[in-house]
Amino acid sequence: MNVIQKQVNDFMEYLGTSDSKVFIQKVRDELQDYHKTVHKLEFLQRVSYIMKIRFDEHTTHCLEKASGEECDMDDFYEASLFFLQNEIDEVDKSIEKTEFTCEEKLRADEAINQILKNTN
Repeated sequence: MNVIQKQVNDFMEYLGTSDSKVFIQKVRDELQDYHKTVHKLEFLQRVSYIMKIRFDEHTTHCLEKASGEECDMDDFYEASLFFLQNEIDEVDKSIEKTEFTCEEKLRADEAINQILKNTN
């Protein structure tokens, strides 16, 4: 686990909010600690990844949703993930052409994995 991943884990551990606007503002505040665009992107992607996991866990155990009621936490996760994706899109646009985009990294990783698979 690298430094950014550890910082995201710490950030998420002490988040203490279920208000999506407060959450996104905290994310934006945290981004100010990073100078490189790729580090900001990595931070946002890791936060989004953890939020998706938490949303899935919540959905599995949500008693309100199971009884057909509206769940405030669903709203929190959906809004937070929506605005996180907006932040990711904005940061991704500002990456210099010499840096890889997320999609390019994924394609390169897939190609490398395929090559390794074919050599075995």
